[in-house]
Amino acid sequence: MLRIDQCSLAAAIVGAVLLALTTGITSAAAAMTAGTSIDPAEGDTSTSALSLDPPGHDAVLGSHAGGEPYANLQGDSKPNSEPTLGQVSEEAAAPPSVEPAPAPEPEPVGPEPEPEACQGVSIAVGQSIQTLVDQHPAGTTFCLEEGVHRRQSVRPKDGNTFAGPATLDGEDTTIIAFHPTGDNVAIRDLVLERYANPAQVGVIHGGGHQASDSRYGWVVERNEVRYNAGLGIRIGHRMIVRGNNVHHNRQLGIGGIGDSTLVEGNVIAYNNYNMDYDPGWEAGGTKFVLTHDLVVRGNHSHHNNGPGLWSDISNMRVTYEDNLVEDNSQSGIFHEISYDAVIRNNIVRRNGHGQKSWMYGAGILIAHSSNVEVYGNTLTDNWNGITAIQQARGSGSYGPWELRNLSVHNNTVSWTTEVAKDGSGHGGVSGAAQDVNDAAIFDGRNIQFESNTYRVPDPMKSYWAWPHSRRTMTAWQALGMDSNSTITQS
Repeated sequence: MLRIDQCSLAAAIVGAVLLALTTGITSAAAAMTAGTSIDPAEGDTSTSALSLDPPGHDAVLGSHAGGEPYANLQGDSKPNSEPTLGQVSEEAAAPPSVEPAPAPEPEPVGPEPEPEACQGVSIAVGQSIQTLVDQHPAGTTFCLEEGVHRRQSVRPKDGNTFAGPATLDGEDTTIIAFHPTGDNVAIRDLVLERYANPAQVGVIHGGGHQASDSRYGWVVERNEVRYNAGLGIRIGHRMIVRGNNVHHNRQLGIGGIGDSTLVEGNVIAYNNYNMDYDPGWEAGGTKFVLTHDLVVRGNHSHHNNGPGLWSDISNMRVTYEDNLVEDNSQSGIFHEISYDAVIRNNIVRRNGHGQKSWMYGAGILIAHSSNVEVYGNTLTDNWNGITAIQQARGSGSYGPWELRNLSVHNNTVSWTTEVAKDGSGHGGVSGAAQDVNDAAIFDGRNIQFESNTYRVPDPMKSYWAWPHSRRTMTAWQALGMDSNSTITQS
């Protein structure tokens, strides 16, 4: 990061004033020194006796495809059916009536951009936005005057634009601010707060609960979406969600179903802050379902109670790149029962410490998914590192949900200290494990770790897993893994 400090020094000298301007520019780059490879012939302690089977049952921490949400969100995390981002009517229950003390506000991440000047139909505080939408043709731009517009719920026409600066306050009564009733809708420079939307329903609701219900071409940018009862922003098809601050929503920040959608440059923070929802079902930073060609780029996802960034249920061709994912209670980046994905060039740190169980709580977790490449990521002090798992999860849109064709290369995985282990001794590993009582399940699956850098407290200890035991680097390399990787003491 480049930092510039400028100061001016003025000193009075007899008969004259000398003005000296001194500009100092310093730049610092964190240069990480590469370590030396562990010699496979030295210190071979083979496999640890510690089992990597899940503690006591085949736990499935994550949501699952098809059907309705669980009736008991605090119950068994493994369902009998496969839930989606389920079908919830607008009449669904409002949030709990007692509002808890909110968590701290997210830290600012820089100066907010100036809103674009809006030119269109002016809407004064107190006017009905919907009435004006009904009175004007498709494609009209509406400029919301600064102030608080209360209990507004809008069904846009094709091509409508809604721009602030203004605040839309649902006053814990109104369910949705913007319904999915038109295509190519733009929503900019607004604050949307205190809507009484149920779980899985967005305050900005760009799509429905089936791919066929979603709208096309929405642009949602530079909004602040906060303190709402359910989901902040629900995506649709070819939607752009960019530069928003989505925080302190009581279920989830951003989620939904959509094709060719871009989620870029958002702050996604402190969602599910009161733990109203079980993160194993659906809560936290994001959750995307049944998407195609989703790109999640350059976001800062932090301090969510749940995963930071999560794609679950038959997502195809997902890209996670250049994100900063930190301090989320469960896995930082989680790709579950899905298909092709690229996870690259992300900074992922201090995630998963609220999910200390088996291979979960990872910086990056690949679960029962095929054709995934993970590279160029920097992981620091997550509960687990880069992990992959196989459980009996069935099939989806493009074939079996199975761990196959996984390439993990050119990443840096570091722990500055040993992590606190769970009751079964799990924690602080990278690698793959299975929960189907088949030690040979990964044979022929093309699962490969290569050219990674590991920085660990004690290079002679077991920081790798395959397929149900912890292993030292020597034993890990004997499996053909990380033959050109390095390990150093942190």
